[in-house]
Amino acid sequence: MKPITFVKDQYKRFMTNELSHRFINLLSVDVLIKVSGLALMYVYLKVMNESQYGIYGMVVNLIGSASLFMNFGLYVAQTAFFNEYKENLGKLVFNLNVVLFIFLSILYIIFFYTYIDLDLLNYLIGKETQGFSMPRYRIWIWIGITTQVSATMMSSYFIMSVKKIRVMQLFNACRIFITNGVTIYIMYNYNIEKAYARIKYSMIVDAMVAIPFFIYYIRTIKPELDLRLIWNSLKIGIPAMATAIISSIYGLTDRNILLKNTNGIVIGVYTYAYTLASNLWVFLHAFLGAFWPTFLDEKNPKESYKNTIRVTKKVMKFLTLVSVGMFVFAWSVDYFKIISIRYNAAIAFLPAMLITQLILAWSTMMANYYIYFKKTYVQIFVSLISLILNWQLCVWLIPTLETWGAIFATMLTTAAVCLFNSWFAYKNCQKYLLRP
Repeated sequence: MKPITFVKDQYKRFMTNELSHRFINLLSVDVLIKVSGLALMYVYLKVMNESQYGIYGMVVNLIGSASLFMNFGLYVAQTAFFNEYKENLGKLVFNLNVVLFIFLSILYIIFFYTYIDLDLLNYLIGKETQGFSMPRYRIWIWIGITTQVSATMMSSYFIMSVKKIRVMQLFNACRIFITNGVTIYIMYNYNIEKAYARIKYSMIVDAMVAIPFFIYYIRTIKPELDLRLIWNSLKIGIPAMATAIISSIYGLTDRNILLKNTNGIVIGVYTYAYTLASNLWVFLHAFLGAFWPTFLDEKNPKESYKNTIRVTKKVMKFLTLVSVGMFVFAWSVDYFKIISIRYNAAIAFLPAMLITQLILAWSTMMANYYIYFKKTYVQIFVSLISLILNWQLCVWLIPTLETWGAIFATMLTTAAVCLFNSWFAYKNCQKYLLRP
């Protein structure tokens, strides 16, 4: 009876812990959504060849990366000031979104009248990529970026607000089922180029799904212009935006150089393995959503650091178990030949990619202290150095090792950033840790 009693006691302790409760709330629906997303990925793989899937993966990665800097880092400011303006969130939301609207309007006018974005996108993805035409994809990419900018602002708000977590989960569920349902129906029933069809219709439907949720997000705004709040938000947001710009280029470096040295089929297999490994982020994202409110609310750096290290170790153990499960799942898919045998090579790449994701998870937890100490500007230099390092490693390794070169380059760069982020967190908390 003692082991049973012990398990019951541990379960009660876990469920009565506020952080654990928030984590379960976020994870319960997110896991269902991610599992559905995994299943849908294999549905798409049935109608898309490796080259088409590779093109789609590069475009979606670009949209996700670009959206992080197209919101000018204001989602970071929204997170940082959420607790301070908890009693007047309408004012916070109003000021941040007014600035965002003005900045986006200026940026869109510049891009659409100068066509700078075409040159930039051609460089990042490669205009020589077979089956890819930048002018043809341009409008859908911009619709996707705009939707994702809005989704990022909404998500950071809903995560920080305990009562709004279910709204975020409903939003994510609608994006998974409605967007993919319509897109799959069109791809299966109409004779149209698959990569283009998936980009076009998923971006259109996703935007339509996001509109009612964005209206819900801004419904409580209070039109109180606060220049001091705007200035303080930009001091946090602009460095985060600069970091995101660098990260966007960083995120495409490996695939861009890999594409120039291989072909679309290799990119497709690489994208498939990367997509599987990145599933660890659904768990880390759920945890961060539960962790941020208490992390930012803790004003004592000594207690914050000790608690963060303690919790991060537990998270790493959990993510390691998830990694093992992910590998077994991918191996089973390969063993039972559910998808094309051309994707078999991804199984060999997956363990190294999962290890990289684990390193990135620890690094992300430590990077929270850039926001905690309001030193997001430091991330600019960290991101710039990591970009240069990753680019140089890719140039050295990919021509010889191809996919393995891209994997090793990303792993080594991620490890270097992780070490610096860990040092930054410890160094800034050290003076508080040394106090009795």
